[in-house]
Amino acid sequence: MTRADKHILYISKQYATMESAANIRCHLMVKALIANNYRVTLITAGKHPEIISENKYLTVITLTANGVGPKRPPATNPLQWPLLSVVPGPDADRPYLNSTLQQAQNVIEANKIDLIIASGPPFYLLAGAKLLAQHNNLPFIVELRDLWYHGVWWPYKHYLDAHSAKKHEALCVKKAKGIITVTKISQDILMHAYGSAKHDKFTTVRHGCPKEKPITTTAKNNHIFKIVYTGQLRGINIANESATKRLIKTCIHTILSVTIGKRRCHQLKVEWMSPHYLIEAMAMAAKELPELKAHIQLTFAGESFKAIDQWAVQHGLENQIVQLGKLNATDAQTLAMKSDLLMINLYGLIGPKKHWCIPSKIYNYLATGKPVLGLLPPGEAADILKEAKVGFICHPTNVKQISAQLINLYNQHRSGGIKLTPNQTYINTMSQSVQQKKYLTFIKSVLNTS
Repeated sequence: MTRADKHILYISKQYATMESAANIRCHLMVKALIANNYRVTLITAGKHPEIISENKYLTVITLTANGVGPKRPPATNPLQWPLLSVVPGPDADRPYLNSTLQQAQNVIEANKIDLIIASGPPFYLLAGAKLLAQHNNLPFIVELRDLWYHGVWWPYKHYLDAHSAKKHEALCVKKAKGIITVTKISQDILMHAYGSAKHDKFTTVRHGCPKEKPITTTAKNNHIFKIVYTGQLRGINIANESATKRLIKTCIHTILSVTIGKRRCHQLKVEWMSPHYLIEAMAMAAKELPELKAHIQLTFAGESFKAIDQWAVQHGLENQIVQLGKLNATDAQTLAMKSDLLMINLYGLIGPKKHWCIPSKIYNYLATGKPVLGLLPPGEAADILKEAKVGFICHPTNVKQISAQLINLYNQHRSGGIKLTPNQTYINTMSQSVQQKKYLTFIKSVLNTS
């Protein structure tokens, strides 16, 4: 068979817009498939239930958020998630899963499908793809954009919820013909958990760097030192809690954890993603170097928080800290490219010495050619910035270290620019086009062995 004969059923809730890294990733991978003459039928989420034939290679079936799909004749051999089986969480949604299964079964019966690809989260779609593959004797690939059960704490409601996630992660990894992760350490975690004998089943395909033409900013005496953060922040509510309230919540969580197995993301150090450490460091730097206060601006592009404004006032930085609110992906990247310094942070993990997660914005940052202040624990994100030779890494909670680095970078900026020699050869390996080629090579290898 030629590639033009291969028909892929692609299941991903993220596709309809280009406003998130997951959506952009899905667009890129689907684009790569159809550009190489694979036929793709994509089942995804959208505002309205409809079937759109975008071209002779791509058909998009959209379901609403509550699982309403386009009306079609019932499948000859219908499929639903077993009524007495727990839908695997932490993001379980039985109506959406069943609607996906119904639409997918219709596609399979009406077409010669060669491969199923499912991307999660939501993780229940991976379990759904496994069920579809077994029901129709088809090969399938699972793409884990986050780790599911091993390597991260998700907010499971009870023991059955956690057990279901553990069970279906294991079944997906063992039964799938291929497993795609987005970071190397997450791949290593899964291989360690399930054995590396079939290491050829695994590959890492990153989100990748977009093509950008870096904008150089020239330092002048009156030029504001612009620090920019784009994207979501987390842990602000936890960082803003009183010690008493946090202790009470911890006690309640411990009781629920022991009695019914409830798990919460509070077992992550989510407050490390809160900017209060950076704001405190800015205030410390301004106290040590008074001129800095008149020449520095920290801009957040993303959801606005009252707590950030409160911290700014508390530290006398209300004129230095700006919240723009949410921007679309294009405007956020333009803002990043006009900055003097970009900032990225990450939550902490209890247990692992190396953090497996990489915020997707790191690839957008690499594309700008700008220096990056990484408030990161040891792990793959910090390693990438170091290898790219654009990162200035501080521990997320070390206020003195962050303050000293801010002064260092400000002084460099005022003296003509922050000294950088980016490792462009390494950065190029992270490009979206390279990741698309790697993805295609892996899909082809799975099809050739199925």
